Order: sequence, then structure tokens, then C-alpha cells
Amino acid sequence: MTRLSRGAPGAALALALSAAAGCGGGQYSTSGYTMLGYFPLDEGWSWRYTNADSSSLYEVTSVGTRDVGGVDVVAFEWRFAPEDDLDGGEAEALFETYYRAEGHDLTFHGWSALSQEGEDHLGSFAAERTYDPPVVVAQDGMHVSSSVTTETGGVEWTSTLDQEVDGLQTSGGGQFDGVLKIVLDDPSGESPFAGDWYLGHEYGPVQFRIALDPEDTWLLKRTIFNG
Repeated sequence: MTRLSRGAPGAALALALSAAAGCGGGQYSTSGYTMLGYFPLDEGWSWRYTNADSSSLYEVTSVGTRDVGGVDVVAFEWRFAPEDDLDGGEAEALFETYYRAEGHDLTFHGWSALSQEGEDHLGSFAAERTYDPPVVVAQDGMHVSSSVTTETGGVEWTSTLDQEVDGLQTSGGGQFDGVLKIVLDDPSGESPFAGDWYLGHEYGPVQFRIALDPEDTWLLKRTIFNG
């Protein structure tokens, strides 16, 4: 079961990205945000992120669809390199996460480890998890302070559009304005992918901090679309 709680509408947004990383425009109206515009689901997207001291790197790539619980979902493969070198011998595919557009809403369907290293990286979390019903991460028409709750597996998740953020820095010195901060809360602590997600219109996550790795904030280094 999913419920939406609406906060007060915020001001109209314009998403501006510095010349170091590109440009874009926000999608706010009095009826709220078009949330799917902040999380690309097309195959061919790839994002690279570094932590604050640039000592490690994640690459997240949309790799096509999978059948998860009888539903076609979009799979995102996560690779990790401990020394900011995905092209060297240390990088390995760790796990996949699964998302889907349900109407105009974004839903999270779970994850699965792709290797023993992926299972080790997940630590105390399950190596595979499917949510039925899926977790609603973002619901069309949300405003700042809106929240949506999902009851699944005996747990009530909450996703909150916490704030609009301007001047969000990338690791390469670029800057985003009009970023939406989504706080995804799993009170059971069973999902390593709950946390704080900063979404740029047409660019997807430009910064994040997840339960899997709460000590690090991950900054966008580059975005590529090979569609």
C-alpha cells in the first residue's frame, strides 16, 4: 500500500549545470514535479562517482531489463574501484539494482549481488532482495516536504522530497542548481540503498549517500549516454 503526503509547493526551478558538465532545465509546476524527469531509465546511461577525497570510484550503468518477480524492470549495474581506476585490474561488478516506471512514478524493486566481492561489499545485508509491492521512491506531483510511504514485507518505507538544493558541486568542479534531495528511509535497516539521493533534472543522481557506505558522500564525476 502506498500513501502520499503533500507539503507546501516550492518556487519554480531552473536546473543549471556549469559548462564543465552541461546544462538542463527543471520541471516544476503548481501541480508538482515530474519526478521521472529526474531519474533516467533508458538503457545506455552511465554515471561515475568519486568520494570526497577521490580515493574510490563507483560506476553505475543502465544495462537493460530483467525479469524480477514476473515484472520487467531496468537493471543498474554497480562497479567499484578502490583507487579511482575502473579501467585497471581492481574493478569488479558488485551488484545490480532494479527500478521501474509505474505510470509516472519511480519504483525500487530490489537488488542482487553479481559476485562474491559484491556479497562482501554488501556486508550484513542480504545478497538478494525483491520487494513486492515495490518501494515508491518518487511519486509524480510531489512538492518539497511531500512524502510517500510504501508498506512492503512488513516494513513501512518513507520517501521524502526534502528540499531543493542550489550550487551542488560535482567532483570535476561543475555545479548543479535546482537539485531535488530525496531521503529514502527503510526503518528495518535491511536495504543498503536507502539514504540521501540528490537528483538533477535529465541527469539523474548527481550526489548520494547510502546506508551501504554512510561515511562517504559520492560526487558525480561524469555522465555518459550511449543511446
